[in-house]
Amino acid sequence: MDAEALEYEYATVRIVPSMERGELINVGLLMSGIDVEYLAFRPRRNLTRFHDLWSDVDWAMVEQHLARLDAICQGPWPDSEHQLRWRNRFQWLVAPKSALIQCSEVHGAWTYLTLEAEMDRLSLRYL
Repeated sequence: MDAEALEYEYATVRIVPSMERGELINVGLLMSGIDVEYLAFRPRRNLTRFHDLWSDVDWAMVEQHLARLDAICQGPWPDSEHQLRWRNRFQWLVAPKSALIQCSEVHGAWTYLTLEAEMDRLSLRYL
């Protein structure tokens, strides 16, 4: 029996320490299933190596923001009236909100792996 391909979208979460110089650091990965209820965030594990390179960045604030992204993906939200479906949460998460913390454009793809395994594969590639 052939496995069905799963469609998903993903975006990298990046820090822009110096917009003037066009510097970007990938600090996380967001992924959402299209037809399968899946929403996940994978942060870069160790940001301390960037602290000396960009000492003017508020790294504590960056860590808090990344933790919030993870919490939003994890759900559930306490008030069921305000819960967004996983696709709506993904679209909300990738929308522009900050000059320092930005998401890349959204990329669509298909995989024969589980979405968790595909998240692992993309994390190795982009983080």
